[in-house]
Amino acid sequence: MVHPLFRIYTRSYLSETTGFSKSHLCRVATGKAPLTRSFVARVCLALGRPEGELFLPEAVEAGSPPKVQVHR
Repeated sequence: MVHPLFRIYTRSYLSETTGFSKSHLCRVATGKAPLTRSFVARVCLALGRPEGELFLPEAVEAGSPPKVQVHR
């Protein structure tokens, strides 16, 4: 299953915008690399979007408070 972030943005766009390699983004998208706090912060900063909107869009739409579980 692909992470919700990658349903919104292509890996190419994210790579250009955030500076992460496409291979790293692929590993995160497929769950082979952990979703770290630094990854979440860097993506949110680069895209100028809130964490809940990018990482849990279904929860935000449903009205529940956004929560993201990350590995530190």
